[in-house]
Amino acid sequence: MLYTFVIGINAVPVITNLPLNDMLYTFVIGINTVPVITNLPLNDVVGVKENQAAGTTVFTVSHLDPDVDDVITYYCNFLDGGEEHFACNPTS
Repeated sequence: MLYTFVIGINAVPVITNLPLNDMLYTFVIGINTVPVITNLPLNDVVGVKENQAAGTTVFTVSHLDPDVDDVITYYCNFLDGGEEHFACNPTS
């Protein structure tokens, strides 16, 4: 995405009494767009069946990010001791 700002200045010197004009062009590129998780489960809840084998994938995140060169990192906030039973892969 490209945004262009034009800043102008006008001055009238006392000696010549003729207006002087100048412009400064500023281009802003690379505006970061927030990625969107495209497969959030209903009510943001993921269920896990009892007695699943260790290492079983519970949920894989899918996202859409218009900034294709961004590096996406995921994190998990576990409540009530969930970090003892679950792991979060920061790249998927």
